[in-house]
Amino acid sequence: MSQMKSEVANRRIQSFNTYFGEAHLHFACHAAFPVALTPDLLYRLWANFQYNNHGEVLNIPWIAVADLLLSSLCNEVGHELYEIDMAVRKLLLEKLRENETFGKERINDLSNFLISYIQPQLHSDDPEIKDLAQAQYLTALAYSRPSEAAHELALDFSIIDHKDTAELLRLSSLVETVAEPLNEFTTLLIYSQGMVNFARGKLEDATVLFVELVKQKPEVKVRGIRLPIPENIKANLSTVPKKFPTFSMIITILSIVITLAGAITAVVTIPEIGCIVSWNSSKCVGLRTESQKELELIVLNEIKEPLAGVEVEIIGNGPPEVYYTDSNGFIKVKIASRENVRIRFITKGYAVTEYTVNLQTSPNSPKVIRLVRTSPDSPIVAVDGNVTWQLESCKREQNNVSCIFSITSNVAQDYFFILDNLTKMVDSEGNEYLSSKIKIGKISVGSGNNLSLALVKNVQYKVTIDFTEVPTSIYQVALLQIQTINGQLIKYRQVPITN
Repeated sequence: MSQMKSEVANRRIQSFNTYFGEAHLHFACHAAFPVALTPDLLYRLWANFQYNNHGEVLNIPWIAVADLLLSSLCNEVGHELYEIDMAVRKLLLEKLRENETFGKERINDLSNFLISYIQPQLHSDDPEIKDLAQAQYLTALAYSRPSEAAHELALDFSIIDHKDTAELLRLSSLVETVAEPLNEFTTLLIYSQGMVNFARGKLEDATVLFVELVKQKPEVKVRGIRLPIPENIKANLSTVPKKFPTFSMIITILSIVITLAGAITAVVTIPEIGCIVSWNSSKCVGLRTESQKELELIVLNEIKEPLAGVEVEIIGNGPPEVYYTDSNGFIKVKIASRENVRIRFITKGYAVTEYTVNLQTSPNSPKVIRLVRTSPDSPIVAVDGNVTWQLESCKREQNNVSCIFSITSNVAQDYFFILDNLTKMVDSEGNEYLSSKIKIGKISVGSGNNLSLALVKNVQYKVTIDFTEVPTSIYQVALLQIQTINGQLIKYRQVPITN
């Protein structure tokens, strides 16, 4: 995956901020710290970082987790595994460091949090889980205790088998990921890049870097750890022409690259998470060359008015390609001419919409996309007489979705819940998914039954309502509706479903 241009990264961050607001942006800045993201890790971040360093509440809503994962800032690289593009991540971390209410103290807090979070995974029997945990651990260590991180990486390089090309590339990719906080350990960065050249068979380029390292000292050491030079590189060290760059020149070049890009990108491209976990991963094969075709799109609202400035994401192998509609709601994009291509439409005030196009069966004629406006009266909190319903979350386990509510009554009363065909979820295509069970404490009833509860004044109750046969492709429902005994329908619109 090539590094996203800084201006594109900045535009995506600005778009995210405009659409979701400052609280979401604060959350994204925190989420940029780990090298990889999972829904569980993000929920832990959300729960643990609700205040700035001055003790002021950030007001980050729980829905920020789903909003971030589904936004253009994140790319899915595996099952429930996501990454933020390196250029976007760098800018978000800069915002976090430069914000006086966060700064270095928050970076240290995030480091301690992440180290604690991944401890069990460092001892996993699954090598991919263990490798990813090591990447997370070294990322956290590099920002808070860079000397220790440099020592750990040097130790790994000192015992690696130089014939193990995949492991050399994986380890060097990890060094590249943390190059910015380790910029004072220039010897380690140069050595790592030299080993990348060696692993890729670029022996002349590798020799250039190693000869300058050994000119300074007979042995290459980092934090007291001796870093071995491959034998076939050693044989070439004395034959390097004097016209090659001096050590000071290399230092200067590396410093400039690190300052501008936040990583060493002269030889190695920015790795995807899959490459850090395992260089043999399909993510490291690179983007395949595919023929492309032009596709014309017209984006309208429900009353067929054109929508300008809609963010249009073409979702393919790498990071989404982002475009924006003009004043006529029109846009022309280039997409790969394979069987199916996913396109996502995002704009403020409208539900996020995904559309799949098949260019093999569908000609190049303009395609009209209609977006549905989100209801202005779609609160997280709804009121049924004296009872307040607060939607906490809707979480998926395979095809079952459980929605959790907190309900409170301002008077003591008997309250009834009804599980019939009016308690349901409705997706954007009008498909309905009926409730299968309601649970309050230890009491639960199935579909077609009623449940009564004697509510105590101003006491909060947790209510869980299950919905079955909800396809895993649905990450948001247009309507969530609950019926109560007095005929009141509790309604929530555009509700995200998280894993």
